[in-house]
Amino acid sequence: MGEIQDRYNAYIAPMKNRKPGSVMKAKFALGNLLTPWLNKIESEKREREKAAREAEEAARKAA
Repeated sequence: MGEIQDRYNAYIAPMKNRKPGSVMKAKFALGNLLTPWLNKIESEKREREKAAREAEEAARKAA
């Protein structure tokens, strides 16, 4: 059991370990890269929703 842990710990050790695993480092790096993109997508979605709301209100006032 210990041999298996030692073998795979280099790959899957959590970030809190003294020496984090390479898979966890890659996952953390990808998360950092995706955050700005996800924030941009979310802000674009909010802008579209706001424009749709304003158009709906304008249509109600015109009717």
